Amino acid sequence: MKRKITKGGEEIEVIVACDSHSCELGEGPHWDPRVKRLYYVDILGKAVLSYCPNSGELVKYDVGSLVGCLAPSKNDPKVLVLGTQEGIQHLDVETGKVRMFIEYGEIEPDRPSNRFNHGKVDPKGRFWVGSMTSEENQIQRGVIFLVDEEGRFQREIELDITPKMWIGTVSTSSDEEEQRGSLYRIDTDGHWECVIQKVSISNGMAWSVDLKHYYYIDSLSYCVARYDFDEWSGKISNRHEVISIPNHWGVPAGMAIDSGGMLWVAIYSGHMVTQWDPHTGKCLLKVKIPCPYITNVCFGGEDLGTLYVTCAARRTNKENYPNAGSLFAIKNLGVKGVPMNNYG
Repeated sequence: MKRKITKGGEEIEVIVACDSHSCELGEGPHWDPRVKRLYYVDILGKAVLSYCPNSGELVKYDVGSLVGCLAPSKNDPKVLVLGTQEGIQHLDVETGKVRMFIEYGEIEPDRPSNRFNHGKVDPKGRFWVGSMTSEENQIQRGVIFLVDEEGRFQREIELDITPKMWIGTVSTSSDEEEQRGSLYRIDTDGHWECVIQKVSISNGMAWSVDLKHYYYIDSLSYCVARYDFDEWSGKISNRHEVISIPNHWGVPAGMAIDSGGMLWVAIYSGHMVTQWDPHTGKCLLKVKIPCPYITNVCFGGEDLGTLYVTCAARRTNKENYPNAGSLFAIKNLGVKGVPMNNYG
């Protein structure tokens, strides 16, 4: 599958990079130039995936737990640090063995129904990882279909339809029920600290090219927030909303930053990846992906010129979207990413 889009005379290509495994809920892409592989996860499949673009090889590691994110170890390329339902764990990609680093109950003893979702490493090697309510405990969601005047399907939007009263009525759950997650910073020595509380779905994060700011997405806020960032202490302060995503576009999810400081945001339930200028708040580009549920993005490849895209096959009609759950790649964007950081 190839899809071409024109941008400034250049043809952007959207291709299926790997369809060897269909992710129920793909997430957490991380390019490691040391081994020239893209790592990502299938959260609901409880698996870590390792993709080699040069050979097309895909290696799957069954980790036995809902796994939301990963980061390679700075000191040992064969070790991946995972954020899972069990806690912070280490995966040895040579043996496939998983061992515990920090148990989840140590970090959130009062939230047994939570799990780690998105995570990323900062410029000093600290692992930032956010928690959220586990899939089986999430609020129920329904789908509303918009149909044009000729009866053709136009798009879909997820709405909270959890029944709270008698039959025939529905209401949204309270903010307190939704905001049961937090964002944590795991230092290189294993010490951890809660950075942000009352988070709904902890998702995309990035650091500005000059390392003065931290960008963060709490999905149900439908915005990108910018914080002042102290590189040495890891402290953040002075929150400002710099990008607002229209609700009817879909839900903002994972995020990456390019070398020019522009942000690339995956839109869940929106069929697209978007590019934004965080200085003006304007959307610069929309790239359509042939899957409704786009979860995350990261730059990779030897020149960091390819934008890899993860997505979800769950709730998707495979007849309409046969490549749902595959790993996609966007090429010829005319921009390059910045190297991702490893833990330690």
